[in-house]
Amino acid sequence: MSIGPHIKPWMKAQAVVLREQHRHAKEIRNEIRRLLELQDPETATVYKNFPSVSAIEKLLASLSHGEPLPQDRDWHMSSLDQFPIESQAIGAVLDVWRHRTELGQPFTIREAKWAARLSAVENAVHPKPLSARLFALIHPTKEAQAAAALRPEITSTESLAAHSWEYARLERVHEIIGRPFDSTVLDKFLMRLEMSTNASALARGDDEMVMVIQTLQTDGFKEALNLWERKRVKGGGNREGKH
Repeated sequence: MSIGPHIKPWMKAQAVVLREQHRHAKEIRNEIRRLLELQDPETATVYKNFPSVSAIEKLLASLSHGEPLPQDRDWHMSSLDQFPIESQAIGAVLDVWRHRTELGQPFTIREAKWAARLSAVENAVHPKPLSARLFALIHPTKEAQAAAALRPEITSTESLAAHSWEYARLERVHEIIGRPFDSTVLDKFLMRLEMSTNASALARGDDEMVMVIQTLQTDGFKEALNLWERKRVKGGGNREGKH
């Protein structure tokens, strides 16, 4: 008797994301099923009830966390005793912390870690301010929309805050599902290298790309990937999305 297919990492990641949106097991199952039909129609046809609601319920139970992960607590300067960062990066981290605090948003230890790591990259690789319109596409938050409406470019601190959130969120989901974190996809996004749309990633079975897009879970992020892919097809080059 055939055991049937196993729950894939991208399915686990999607379950985590939807659980955080307070979605029920049946809703989570239906969304995963919809993506499976796009990615692997053969499996979806053979196993019409995969994944089952009960399988999703068991998955959610196995991923439960009663307490926040240590790195997902709020960051403050005294956090450096337990979670140190390079002294030369503290100024950039404090800028991001101030930016988030002024917006009334949380800033976690995990985000501070990534802000410190990415601060040098942000200045070295992206010395020119980013288009506020593109920023609003990638990060469709109220402050991003307001920035796009008021001025043509965003600050390096806003860009660093956004990238830090993306790395931290994806790392956190990997940690919850027990999968080693490989940041290659986000690294390519950071460096404006070749990207993929959700549809093309599903079509070729690129589980890691599907996992990234579904985890970040914003229409703006997906629209930006489509934009960069169209520009590359037209011969726009690797860095077209930067300005």
